[in-house]
Amino acid sequence: MNKEQILAIHEYLRENSPGVDLLEKYLHDAKRPFCDSVEETVLYIPLYSAFPRSASVWTPRIEWLRNNNWGVKEIAALDLSESGVEKIASGVMSDGSSFGSPKAVKYLIVRAKRISSYGVANLERELEMPENWTFQSVRKRINFLCDLGGIGEKAALHILMELRWDVVKPDMHICRFLSRLGGDWSRFFPEGEAEEVASHLLSEFLETWHKKCIDIRQATGWESRQVDMLIMFFTQGEEGLAPPLCTKNPECARCRVPNCKYGESAT
Repeated sequence: MNKEQILAIHEYLRENSPGVDLLEKYLHDAKRPFCDSVEETVLYIPLYSAFPRSASVWTPRIEWLRNNNWGVKEIAALDLSESGVEKIASGVMSDGSSFGSPKAVKYLIVRAKRISSYGVANLERELEMPENWTFQSVRKRINFLCDLGGIGEKAALHILMELRWDVVKPDMHICRFLSRLGGDWSRFFPEGEAEEVASHLLSEFLETWHKKCIDIRQATGWESRQVDMLIMFFTQGEEGLAPPLCTKNPECARCRVPNCKYGESAT
């Protein structure tokens, strides 16, 4: 992954999206956190990763929680009994459906109680990005977050991404894209196209991503979160933008991303 490859993705999206302004708005908004505070980020963001359904399922639910003042304090006050879980699970969304997802609600309650016990100020200090980025500092925060309930490695990395850490959540789309590029990424995907990174390679994978993003930022001004977003648009799409090309069934003939091992073999 280099600046030429990311610039090619950006160019495709600009040329083929109905509205270029929307693309640039997404990239601009990527610099701002989705949640208003660190405790909200830790409470809500794991829903996207721990319970793999589309973002369109969880975003309105998170908005419902916020609009109905279900924050850390309020959720922590619930008990883990069926009646406690139902106070959120039975909530009615704007489209008339219920919040549902009792398992996710249970983890929300557990997480809220642990955040409340730890203290919001302590949480903010613990998750503040140090001046000198190392994987050891990332691993420390991953382990800390995983102890809060309903958070795995990918969800922890998603939280750190939202808190402006220069990391990436190696989800199916990211891994499939990078494994197809080959080159420096081949050592993480020795068997070719893949949808995940082996746990023992995660440290080196994140360090490689970090170094690549430094080079891209120096050339384009885009931060790690924006690079991740461009790849997301290119691999899974976004409403209002150009159709994605590097999906499960890639359209290599239309793709102009240079030095892609998969694309070169396909054409």
